Amino acid sequence: MWLESRAELAELLAQELPAEPRKAERNAAVFWQELATLFVRYLRTARRLEACYDQAVQPQKRPLLRRLLDVVLGRLLELKRDLVALHLSEYHDLDHVLQQLHLGPADLEVPIPRYFLLERAKVLQERREVLAEILARTAPCKVAAVSGRAA
Repeated sequence: MWLESRAELAELLAQELPAEPRKAERNAAVFWQELATLFVRYLRTARRLEACYDQAVQPQKRPLLRRLLDVVLGRLLELKRDLVALHLSEYHDLDHVLQQLHLGPADLEVPIPRYFLLERAKVLQERREVLAEILARTAPCKVAAVSGRAA
């Protein structure tokens, strides 16, 4: 899977940064087709890299895979922004691209990397602990203030 991802990224890089600059595309439909195809290919690559990162056994590879995954997800966001700017819509009909690449509709779901969810869970747990500590300190004051009003 790692080798497939590397090969796909090399192809994408060669397509996006050709040796000779390409002429600007004047036909909006053709330009949109190219952007949509790039978006779906980067999405497929991001899924593969996320699986590679999650299943990596060698700890030396994990920082590289994570950085690469972050870069691919960043490029994915850039392409999505360009698609939205071109069509002025958040929703896109990518059926023809899916058929071209032999993918299904489920392949359009953007993956949230597991490391992001785990790190976010740690941050949320720390916040809960701090909030519980603050509430534990202020709870006796509230009880005293409420009992003081009743008297």
